Amino acid sequence: MESNPWNGPRVDSPVVISSQYVRPMKALTASYIGQWCAFALIYIAGTTDKSLHIPGVDALAAMLLVVSSIAYYISLGILAKRSGRSWIVWVGLTILINPIGWIVAYFMMRKRIFSDGSD
Repeated sequence: MESNPWNGPRVDSPVVISSQYVRPMKALTASYIGQWCAFALIYIAGTTDKSLHIPGVDALAAMLLVVSSIAYYISLGILAKRSGRSWIVWVGLTILINPIGWIVAYFMMRKRIFSDGSD
């Protein structure tokens, strides 16, 4: 077996997660990326010269943010419930610590799913 000096021994097997987590995890990841895209659109629209402003970009960014946030909280709740945790605690704490809560919750849930997915 080859050895990688940065990561230890090389493992050729892919990470396998349980089938009950696949669709909600994809939805969580897509909505996470959608929120970042919405923030980028809002930032770009807010910092560019007003003469270069394209009508409708603000509305598009707001709709993307609302839809991706709703999808994020729903898929986070589904993943929490399927992993045996309280969905109200996961979603409630994520909303309570909102400026960074959705970022922290994404990585914590991802770690939980990929570590529990081997059963």
